[in-house]
Amino acid sequence: MTIKQISESLELSRETVAKHVLALEYENEIYTVKFGNAEVYITNHKQFRDMDRIPINLGNRTIFLNRLNNDFGQFILISETRKKGDGWEKKGSVLIPTDKVKAIIKALKDIDERPAKIQQET
Repeated sequence: MTIKQISESLELSRETVAKHVLALEYENEIYTVKFGNAEVYITNHKQFRDMDRIPINLGNRTIFLNRLNNDFGQFILISETRKKGDGWEKKGSVLIPTDKVKAIIKALKDIDERPAKIQQET
């Protein structure tokens, strides 16, 4: 469905629907397919089973590394939560197939070892 279709169906504003669609994308509950100028949002019916979790505490936020499994294979979900008032708010996530994890780790090491580029004003 498009945002227009969803907003008309639910009788909600496009802005409200767009906000919630963005949250669902961050949670990997839906994905987007472009058809010309239209973006179509499709539910992700691939049920994941949580096999393992490692929290990384960074003070006011925590990064969770989850190993997930479904009919399509194994994945690593990297998600961030931040302290908000008395609770926690999920900020976003990335889903990586386990066969791509080594490539991601290599890229992270490569970028970490590069000297920082400082943009100088002229």
